[in-house]
Amino acid sequence: YYRRQGDGDIWLETIEYTGQMLWEHLIGPVHQRLAALGLGEGAPVLLIAPGGMNLLPLHAAWREVNGAKRHFLDDYTVSYGPSGYALHVSERRLEDSKRQQYSLLAVVNPTADLVFASSEGEAVSALFKDYPRRSLPAADASVDSVIRLAPGKTHLHFACHGYYDWRNPMNSALVLADRVPLTLSQVFSMMDFSAARLAVLSACETGITEIGQSPDEFLGFPAGFLQAGAPAVMSTLWAVDDFSTTLLVEAFYARHLKPMAPPAALRESQQEVRGMTVSDVAAHAKTAYESAAEENQAGLLEQFLYYQALAKSNPGLRPFEHPYYWAAFTVNGM
Repeated sequence: YYRRQGDGDIWLETIEYTGQMLWEHLIGPVHQRLAALGLGEGAPVLLIAPGGMNLLPLHAAWREVNGAKRHFLDDYTVSYGPSGYALHVSERRLEDSKRQQYSLLAVVNPTADLVFASSEGEAVSALFKDYPRRSLPAADASVDSVIRLAPGKTHLHFACHGYYDWRNPMNSALVLADRVPLTLSQVFSMMDFSAARLAVLSACETGITEIGQSPDEFLGFPAGFLQAGAPAVMSTLWAVDDFSTTLLVEAFYARHLKPMAPPAALRESQQEVRGMTVSDVAAHAKTAYESAAEENQAGLLEQFLYYQALAKSNPGLRPFEHPYYWAAFTVNGM
């Protein structure tokens, strides 16, 4: 993983190979047993994966069916959790009526250097047009503001940078205004999500958990947000692509607000992004460019022109088909 910047192709090959080995040695037998029990396609499956296996995209385990790759998420709606008890707590939290009265707090590109994060924030906010909503762009997205405004919100959306600190997991952070970190320690000790329905951490490495000192304690952002009161957390297992993340997040919220439970909404959104043709992607890039503020247009125009040219030369290409672009996203909870 940490050699990916020197040779990105090897990182992509590793993700594919890992998915194949996961099917052969672990998920394949699980799938066989679930099928024998009569579990139908799309049925919910909760995976509790301790001891370092929680770093792996088990839902992206794959085998060939009729000459095409078929992933575990094509068979079932996969969610993750630290324990059966945590899932029980999430179920009980959803009985609280205030969690069904939707409202949004969106942290949007606080460092002003993510090309698509601003358009992602605008799209998410637009989907909440019928609900109370508050966006914190750039300098407004300070740590103090987020801690102060989060209580009472059902949906917390972070479109920003993130990182996992392997030496001290409690220093893992979402990077907010002026590059000040909102750390995992602060989430555990200072955040109140007692009214929350869902936290979406649309940032890099937000789903990684500690595997060295306490591999079965699930020390990471998903556990932090669950402990602070959220019934569900959507997060990422590795550093993700800016554009494909935006497409996936927009597709996710469009489904979730129907309403659809987060694991099911994520499954369908991953399938959608995976199947997008380059023409679809170019159209999305064009829309993002045309609706963006002037200061964000240069980078978006570059992306639009790139995919537009690619669509002319190879219109059937699916640029985000590789699991690198979609398999990092998981839902912990329900």
